[in-house]
Amino acid sequence: MRPPPRRTAFAVAAAAACFAGAALLGARRVDAVLAAIPALLPIAWWNLSPLAQRHLLVRQLPVLVLAASGGGIVLAANQAALLGAPVPWLGGLRFGGYLLLWCLALRLLHMGLQAAARRVLHRVAAPIAAGLLVLALGFPNLYVALQTHRIAVAQAPLLPLAVARLAETFVCTAGDGTRLAGTLLPQPGASRETPLVVVCHGLGANRAAFFGYALAAHRLGAHAVAFDFRAHGASSGMVCTLGRDEVHDVAAVVAWLRAQARFRDAPLVLAGVSMGAATALRAASSVGATAVFAESSYADLAAMIDAQTAVAGPLAAVASRAIGIAAAWQLGVEVAAVSPRATLAALPPGVAVVLVHAGDDAIIPPREGERLAAARPGLALHVVAGAPHGGCLSTDAALVESHLANVLAAAARPRGG
Repeated sequence: MRPPPRRTAFAVAAAAACFAGAALLGARRVDAVLAAIPALLPIAWWNLSPLAQRHLLVRQLPVLVLAASGGGIVLAANQAALLGAPVPWLGGLRFGGYLLLWCLALRLLHMGLQAAARRVLHRVAAPIAAGLLVLALGFPNLYVALQTHRIAVAQAPLLPLAVARLAETFVCTAGDGTRLAGTLLPQPGASRETPLVVVCHGLGANRAAFFGYALAAHRLGAHAVAFDFRAHGASSGMVCTLGRDEVHDVAAVVAWLRAQARFRDAPLVLAGVSMGAATALRAASSVGATAVFAESSYADLAAMIDAQTAVAGPLAAVASRAIGIAAAWQLGVEVAAVSPRATLAALPPGVAVVLVHAGDDAIIPPREGERLAAARPGLALHVVAGAPHGGCLSTDAALVESHLANVLAAAARPRGG
Protein backbone atom coordinates (compact mmCIF):
# COMPACT_ATOMS: atom_id res chain seq x y z
CA MET A 1 0.00 0.00 0.00
CA ARG A 2 1.71 3.18 -1.22
CA PRO A 3 1.16 6.32 0.93
CA PRO A 4 -0.49 9.35 -0.68
CA PRO A 5 2.17 11.81 -1.94
CA ARG A 6 0.79 14.71 0.10
CA ARG A 7 0.90 12.71 3.31
CA THR A 8 4.46 11.61 2.56
CA ALA A 9 5.53 15.19 1.86
CA PHE A 10 3.88 16.37 5.08
CA ALA A 11 5.62 13.66 7.13
CA VAL A 12 9.02 14.44 5.57
CA ALA A 13 8.52 18.16 6.23
CA ALA A 14 7.57 17.42 9.86
CA ALA A 15 10.66 15.24 10.26
CA ALA A 16 12.87 17.98 8.80
CA ALA A 17 11.32 20.51 11.19
CA CYS A 18 11.96 18.20 14.17
CA PHE A 19 15.57 17.71 13.08
CA ALA A 20 16.15 21.45 12.62
CA GLY A 21 14.47 22.30 15.93
CA ALA A 22 16.54 19.76 17.83
CA ALA A 23 19.74 21.02 16.18
CA LEU A 24 18.90 24.63 17.06
CA LEU A 25 18.37 23.59 20.67
CA GLY A 26 21.91 22.22 20.73
CA ALA A 27 21.23 18.51 20.18
CA ARG A 28 24.07 16.41 18.78
CA ARG A 29 23.73 15.11 15.23
CA VAL A 30 22.50 11.64 16.11
CA ASP A 31 20.03 13.03 18.66
CA ALA A 32 18.65 15.46 16.08
CA VAL A 33 18.14 12.51 13.71
CA LEU A 34 16.41 10.53 16.45
CA ALA A 35 14.14 13.48 17.21
CA ALA A 36 12.84 13.23 13.63
CA ILE A 37 11.98 9.51 13.89
CA PRO A 38 8.41 9.90 15.28
CA ALA A 39 7.49 12.10 12.29
CA LEU A 40 8.69 9.40 9.88
CA LEU A 41 6.69 6.59 11.49
CA PRO A 42 3.49 7.35 9.51
CA ILE A 43 5.34 6.76 6.23
CA ALA A 44 6.36 3.28 7.37
CA TRP A 45 2.80 2.68 8.62
CA TRP A 46 1.23 3.63 5.29
CA ASN A 47 3.56 1.22 3.48
CA LEU A 48 2.37 -1.78 5.51
CA SER A 49 -0.53 -4.07 4.71
CA PRO A 50 -3.46 -4.10 7.17
CA LEU A 51 -2.22 -7.42 8.58
CA ALA A 52 1.30 -6.05 9.06
CA GLN A 53 -0.13 -2.89 10.66
CA ARG A 54 -2.08 -4.98 13.17
CA HIS A 55 1.01 -7.07 13.92
CA LEU A 56 3.11 -3.95 14.50
CA LEU A 57 0.52 -2.24 16.66
CA VAL A 58 -0.48 -5.24 18.77
CA ARG A 59 2.79 -7.14 19.09
CA GLN A 60 5.90 -5.21 18.16
CA LEU A 61 5.27 -1.69 19.46
CA PRO A 62 4.15 -2.68 23.00
CA VAL A 63 7.19 -4.95 23.33
CA LEU A 64 9.52 -2.15 22.22
CA VAL A 65 7.96 0.35 24.65
CA LEU A 66 8.12 -2.05 27.59
CA ALA A 67 11.64 -3.19 26.77
CA ALA A 68 12.98 0.35 26.34
CA SER A 69 11.33 1.82 29.44
CA GLY A 70 12.26 -1.23 31.49
CA GLY A 71 15.82 -1.05 30.19
CA GLY A 72 16.11 2.59 31.21
CA ILE A 73 14.83 1.83 34.72
CA VAL A 74 17.16 -1.16 35.12
CA LEU A 75 20.17 0.85 33.97
CA ALA A 76 19.28 3.69 36.34
CA ALA A 77 18.85 1.29 39.27
CA ASN A 78 22.12 -0.48 38.48
CA GLN A 79 24.02 2.81 38.23
CA ALA A 80 22.55 4.00 41.52
CA ALA A 81 23.41 0.71 43.22
CA LEU A 82 27.04 0.96 42.09
CA LEU A 83 27.25 4.44 43.61
CA GLY A 84 25.17 3.70 46.70
CA ALA A 85 22.75 6.47 45.73
CA PRO A 86 18.95 6.83 45.37
CA VAL A 87 17.58 5.61 42.05
CA PRO A 88 16.96 8.47 39.56
CA TRP A 89 13.58 7.16 38.37
CA LEU A 90 12.84 10.15 36.14
CA GLY A 91 16.29 9.92 34.56
CA GLY A 92 15.73 6.20 33.96
CA LEU A 93 12.39 6.83 32.23
CA ARG A 94 13.92 9.60 30.13
CA PHE A 95 16.73 7.27 29.11
CA GLY A 96 14.12 4.63 28.31
CA GLY A 97 12.54 7.09 25.89
CA TYR A 98 15.93 7.58 24.29
CA LEU A 99 16.33 3.81 23.94
CA LEU A 100 12.86 3.61 22.36
CA LEU A 101 13.88 6.15 19.73
CA TRP A 102 16.92 4.02 18.92
CA CYS A 103 14.77 0.88 18.68
CA LEU A 104 12.37 2.63 16.31
CA ALA A 105 15.21 4.05 14.24
CA LEU A 106 16.85 0.64 13.82
CA ARG A 107 13.47 -0.94 13.01
CA LEU A 108 12.76 1.69 10.34
CA LEU A 109 16.25 1.24 8.94
CA HIS A 110 15.72 -2.52 8.73
CA MET A 111 12.36 -2.11 6.99
CA GLY A 112 13.82 0.32 4.45
CA LEU A 113 16.88 -1.80 3.72
CA GLN A 114 14.78 -4.94 3.45
CA ALA A 115 12.43 -3.29 0.94
CA ALA A 116 15.42 -2.15 -1.13
CA ALA A 117 17.11 -5.57 -0.91
CA ARG A 118 14.00 -7.38 -2.17
CA ARG A 119 14.38 -5.59 -5.50
CA VAL A 120 17.75 -7.21 -6.19
CA LEU A 121 17.90 -10.29 -3.92
CA HIS A 122 15.88 -13.42 -3.31
CA ARG A 123 13.10 -12.95 -0.77
CA VAL A 124 14.94 -15.25 1.68
CA ALA A 125 18.28 -13.46 1.30
CA ALA A 126 16.82 -9.95 1.52
CA PRO A 127 16.01 -10.00 5.28
CA ILE A 128 19.44 -11.50 6.05
CA ALA A 129 21.26 -8.88 4.01
CA ALA A 130 19.19 -6.12 5.58
CA GLY A 131 19.90 -7.47 9.07
CA LEU A 132 23.65 -7.55 8.45
CA LEU A 133 23.60 -3.98 7.16
CA VAL A 134 21.62 -2.81 10.20
CA LEU A 135 24.17 -4.53 12.45
CA ALA A 136 27.08 -2.93 10.60
CA LEU A 137 25.55 0.54 10.73
CA GLY A 138 23.74 0.29 14.04
CA PHE A 139 26.30 -1.37 16.32
CA PRO A 140 29.04 1.30 16.28
CA ASN A 141 26.55 4.15 16.53
CA LEU A 142 24.57 2.51 19.33
CA TYR A 143 27.82 1.69 21.17
CA VAL A 144 28.93 5.32 21.07
CA ALA A 145 25.47 6.59 22.02
CA LEU A 146 25.18 4.34 25.07
CA GLN A 147 28.72 5.13 26.21
CA THR A 148 28.25 8.88 25.98
CA HIS A 149 24.59 9.38 26.93
CA ARG A 150 24.50 9.07 30.70
CA ILE A 151 21.88 8.66 33.40
CA ALA A 152 22.99 11.30 35.88
CA VAL A 153 22.93 10.16 39.51
CA ALA A 154 22.89 13.17 41.81
CA GLN A 155 24.48 12.44 45.17
CA ALA A 156 25.69 14.66 47.99
CA PRO A 157 29.15 13.73 49.32
CA LEU A 158 29.36 12.27 52.80
CA LEU A 159 31.08 14.84 54.99
CA PRO A 160 32.62 14.09 58.39
CA LEU A 161 31.44 16.46 61.10
CA ALA A 162 34.92 17.93 61.35
CA VAL A 163 34.69 19.43 57.84
CA ALA A 164 30.93 19.66 57.27
CA ARG A 165 30.82 23.23 58.55
CA LEU A 166 33.51 24.24 56.07
CA ALA A 167 31.87 22.75 52.98
CA GLU A 168 30.54 25.07 50.29
CA THR A 169 28.32 23.95 47.42
CA PHE A 170 28.73 25.86 44.17
CA VAL A 171 27.55 25.96 40.58
CA CYS A 172 29.62 27.37 37.73
CA THR A 173 29.08 27.44 33.97
CA ALA A 174 31.23 26.00 31.19
CA GLY A 175 31.80 27.91 27.96
CA ASP A 176 28.93 26.13 26.17
CA GLY A 177 26.46 26.91 28.95
CA THR A 178 26.66 23.57 30.77
CA ARG A 179 26.07 24.02 34.51
CA LEU A 180 28.60 22.25 36.72
CA ALA A 181 27.88 21.47 40.37
CA GLY A 182 30.61 21.01 42.94
CA THR A 183 31.63 20.95 46.58
CA LEU A 184 34.48 23.00 48.02
CA LEU A 185 36.42 22.36 51.23
CA PRO A 186 38.56 25.46 51.91
CA GLN A 187 41.51 25.14 54.27
CA PRO A 188 41.23 27.42 57.32
CA GLY A 189 44.23 29.66 57.89
CA ALA A 190 45.59 29.02 54.40
CA SER A 191 48.57 30.83 52.93
CA ARG A 192 49.47 31.63 49.33
CA GLU A 193 51.45 28.37 49.20
CA THR A 194 48.47 26.21 50.24
CA PRO A 195 47.72 23.90 47.26
CA LEU A 196 44.31 23.81 45.63
CA VAL A 197 43.26 20.27 44.64
CA VAL A 198 40.53 19.72 42.03
CA VAL A 199 39.21 16.13 41.98
CA CYS A 200 37.87 14.72 38.69
CA HIS A 201 35.66 11.60 38.83
CA GLY A 202 35.33 8.77 36.31
CA LEU A 203 32.77 7.92 33.65
CA GLY A 204 29.34 7.13 35.09
CA ALA A 205 30.27 8.32 38.59
CA ASN A 206 29.86 11.66 40.38
CA ARG A 207 31.79 13.85 42.79
CA ALA A 208 30.53 11.88 45.80
CA ALA A 209 31.97 8.60 44.48
CA PHE A 210 35.57 9.83 44.77
CA PHE A 211 35.14 12.49 47.43
CA GLY A 212 37.58 10.48 49.52
CA TYR A 213 40.35 12.14 47.51
CA ALA A 214 39.02 15.58 48.44
CA LEU A 215 38.88 14.59 52.10
CA ALA A 216 42.41 13.16 51.94
CA ALA A 217 43.76 16.31 50.29
CA HIS A 218 42.06 18.44 52.92
CA ARG A 219 43.55 16.34 55.74
CA LEU A 220 46.95 16.88 54.14
CA GLY A 221 46.50 20.65 54.37
CA ALA A 222 45.15 21.59 50.93
CA HIS A 223 42.01 23.29 49.69
CA ALA A 224 39.90 20.58 48.04
CA VAL A 225 37.26 20.73 45.32
CA ALA A 226 35.22 17.96 43.74
CA PHE A 227 32.71 18.57 40.95
CA ASP A 228 30.35 16.68 38.64
CA PHE A 229 31.32 16.48 34.99
CA ARG A 230 28.66 17.29 32.39
CA ALA A 231 25.87 14.68 32.18
CA HIS A 232 26.88 13.38 35.62
CA GLY A 233 25.67 13.97 39.15
CA ALA A 234 23.90 17.30 39.62
CA SER A 235 25.47 18.94 36.56
CA SER A 236 23.40 19.60 33.45
CA GLY A 237 23.52 17.88 30.09
CA MET A 238 22.90 14.32 28.96
CA VAL A 239 25.95 13.72 26.77
CA CYS A 240 29.57 13.31 27.80
CA THR A 241 32.40 13.17 25.27
CA LEU A 242 34.75 10.59 26.87
CA GLY A 243 37.17 13.32 27.96
CA ARG A 244 37.14 15.73 25.00
CA ASP A 245 34.75 18.46 26.25
CA GLU A 246 35.36 17.48 29.87
CA VAL A 247 38.67 19.36 29.62
CA HIS A 248 36.54 22.51 29.28
CA ASP A 249 34.63 21.51 32.43
CA VAL A 250 37.90 21.44 34.37
CA ALA A 251 38.83 24.82 32.90
CA ALA A 252 35.47 26.28 33.94
CA VAL A 253 35.85 25.08 37.54
CA VAL A 254 39.41 26.37 37.74
CA ALA A 255 38.35 29.74 36.29
CA TRP A 256 35.58 29.99 38.91
CA LEU A 257 38.10 29.28 41.66
CA ARG A 258 40.72 31.66 40.31
CA ALA A 259 38.14 34.46 40.24
CA GLN A 260 38.16 34.35 44.05
CA ALA A 261 40.97 36.21 45.80
CA ARG A 262 41.55 33.41 48.31
CA PHE A 263 42.51 30.94 45.54
CA ARG A 264 44.04 33.28 42.99
CA ASP A 265 47.67 32.37 43.70
CA ALA A 266 47.26 28.87 45.10
CA PRO A 267 49.36 26.12 43.41
CA LEU A 268 46.90 24.03 41.41
CA VAL A 269 46.82 20.23 41.62
CA LEU A 270 44.52 18.13 39.42
CA ALA A 271 43.60 14.70 40.77
CA GLY A 272 41.48 12.24 38.84
CA VAL A 273 40.35 8.65 38.47
CA SER A 274 39.81 6.78 35.18
CA MET A 275 38.28 9.22 32.66
CA GLY A 276 38.84 11.93 35.27
CA ALA A 277 42.53 11.06 35.41
CA ALA A 278 42.83 11.16 31.63
CA THR A 279 41.04 14.52 31.60
CA ALA A 280 43.26 15.88 34.37
CA LEU A 281 46.38 14.99 32.39
CA ARG A 282 44.99 16.58 29.23
CA ALA A 283 43.82 19.73 31.04
CA ALA A 284 46.94 20.28 33.18
CA SER A 285 48.85 22.52 30.82
CA SER A 286 45.91 24.70 29.73
CA VAL A 287 44.75 25.45 33.31
CA GLY A 288 48.24 26.02 34.69
CA ALA A 289 48.41 23.02 37.01
CA THR A 290 51.66 22.58 38.92
CA ALA A 291 51.02 18.88 39.61
CA VAL A 292 48.77 15.99 38.56
CA PHE A 293 47.72 12.87 40.45
CA ALA A 294 46.22 10.31 38.06
CA GLU A 295 44.69 6.98 39.08
CA SER A 296 43.98 4.32 36.44
CA SER A 297 44.05 6.59 33.42
CA TYR A 298 43.99 5.17 29.92
CA ALA A 299 46.95 6.08 27.70
CA ASP A 300 44.98 6.65 24.50
CA LEU A 301 41.24 6.57 23.84
CA ALA A 302 41.83 4.77 20.54
CA ALA A 303 43.79 2.03 22.32
CA MET A 304 40.99 1.64 24.87
CA ILE A 305 38.45 1.13 22.08
CA ASP A 306 40.78 -1.41 20.47
CA ALA A 307 40.94 -3.32 23.76
CA GLN A 308 37.15 -3.31 24.19
CA THR A 309 36.50 -4.52 20.65
CA ALA A 310 39.09 -7.30 20.87
CA VAL A 311 36.24 -9.72 21.66
CA ALA A 312 35.17 -9.36 18.02
CA GLY A 313 38.18 -11.47 16.99
CA PRO A 314 39.08 -11.05 13.31
CA LEU A 315 36.54 -8.22 13.02
CA ALA A 316 38.05 -6.27 15.93
CA ALA A 317 39.95 -3.78 13.76
CA VAL A 318 36.86 -3.13 11.64
CA ALA A 319 34.67 -2.66 14.73
CA SER A 320 37.18 -0.29 16.32
CA ARG A 321 37.41 1.79 13.15
CA ALA A 322 33.61 1.88 12.83
CA ILE A 323 33.27 3.11 16.43
CA GLY A 324 35.82 5.83 15.72
CA ILE A 325 33.81 6.97 12.70
CA ALA A 326 30.59 6.92 14.75
CA ALA A 327 32.22 9.01 17.51
CA ALA A 328 33.39 11.56 14.95
CA TRP A 329 29.93 11.74 13.35
CA GLN A 330 27.91 11.85 16.56
CA LEU A 331 30.14 13.98 18.79
CA GLY A 332 32.81 15.48 16.60
CA VAL A 333 35.33 13.51 18.67
CA GLU A 334 38.43 12.28 16.87
CA VAL A 335 39.38 9.40 19.16
CA ALA A 336 43.01 9.46 18.00
CA ALA A 337 43.30 13.02 19.31
CA VAL A 338 42.19 12.11 22.84
CA SER A 339 45.58 10.98 24.10
CA PRO A 340 46.68 11.60 27.69
CA ARG A 341 49.94 9.89 26.75
CA ALA A 342 50.75 12.56 24.16
CA THR A 343 49.70 15.34 26.54
CA LEU A 344 51.84 13.91 29.33
CA ALA A 345 54.85 13.72 27.05
CA ALA A 346 54.41 17.42 26.23
CA LEU A 347 53.98 18.63 29.83
CA PRO A 348 56.76 20.93 31.07
CA PRO A 349 59.30 19.17 33.33
CA GLY A 350 58.26 21.44 36.21
CA VAL A 351 54.79 19.88 36.37
CA ALA A 352 54.97 17.05 38.91
CA VAL A 353 53.08 13.89 37.93
CA VAL A 354 52.24 10.81 39.99
CA LEU A 355 50.64 7.81 38.29
CA VAL A 356 48.79 5.20 40.35
CA HIS A 357 47.01 2.18 38.89
CA ALA A 358 44.72 -0.51 40.30
CA GLY A 359 46.46 -3.88 40.24
CA ASP A 360 43.27 -5.85 39.53
CA ASP A 361 41.81 -3.35 37.07
CA ALA A 362 39.62 -5.18 34.57
CA ILE A 363 38.40 -2.02 32.82
CA ILE A 364 41.65 -0.17 32.19
CA PRO A 365 44.40 -2.77 32.64
CA PRO A 366 47.75 -1.81 34.26
CA ARG A 367 49.49 -2.09 30.89
CA GLU A 368 47.73 1.16 29.95
CA GLY A 369 49.37 2.77 32.96
CA GLU A 370 52.73 1.37 31.87
CA ARG A 371 52.29 2.87 28.40
CA LEU A 372 51.38 6.17 30.01
CA ALA A 373 54.41 6.18 32.33
CA ALA A 374 56.72 5.40 29.40
CA ALA A 375 55.73 8.72 27.80
CA ARG A 376 57.80 10.63 30.36
CA PRO A 377 61.38 9.52 31.08
CA GLY A 378 61.90 8.58 34.70
CA LEU A 379 58.20 8.55 35.59
CA ALA A 380 57.22 5.54 37.71
CA LEU A 381 53.89 3.74 37.81
CA HIS A 382 52.70 2.85 41.32
CA VAL A 383 50.48 -0.23 41.20
CA VAL A 384 48.15 -0.85 44.16
CA ALA A 385 47.98 -4.63 44.53
CA GLY A 386 44.51 -6.13 44.76
CA ALA A 387 42.68 -2.89 43.94
CA PRO A 388 39.77 -2.99 41.45
CA HIS A 389 39.15 -0.20 38.95
CA GLY A 390 38.72 3.06 40.85
CA GLY A 391 39.46 1.36 44.17
CA CYS A 392 43.06 2.33 44.95
CA LEU A 393 42.19 4.68 47.82
CA SER A 394 39.77 2.26 49.46
CA THR A 395 42.18 -0.66 49.07
CA ASP A 396 45.32 0.95 50.50
CA ALA A 397 44.55 4.41 51.86
CA ALA A 398 47.92 4.87 53.56
CA LEU A 399 49.91 4.12 50.41
CA VAL A 400 47.74 6.25 48.13
CA GLU A 401 47.68 9.18 50.56
CA SER A 402 51.48 9.06 50.75
CA HIS A 403 51.64 9.47 46.95
CA LEU A 404 49.09 12.29 47.15
CA ALA A 405 51.18 13.96 49.86
CA ASN A 406 54.22 13.82 47.57
CA VAL A 407 52.22 15.56 44.83
CA LEU A 408 51.09 18.29 47.21
CA ALA A 409 54.63 18.82 48.44
CA ALA A 410 55.91 19.07 44.88
CA ALA A 411 53.16 21.55 44.00
CA ALA A 412 53.92 23.81 46.95
CA ARG A 413 57.72 23.64 46.59
CA PRO A 414 58.11 26.25 43.82
CA ARG A 415 56.17 28.75 45.93
CA GLY A 416 57.77 27.83 49.20
CA GLY A 417 61.28 29.02 48.54
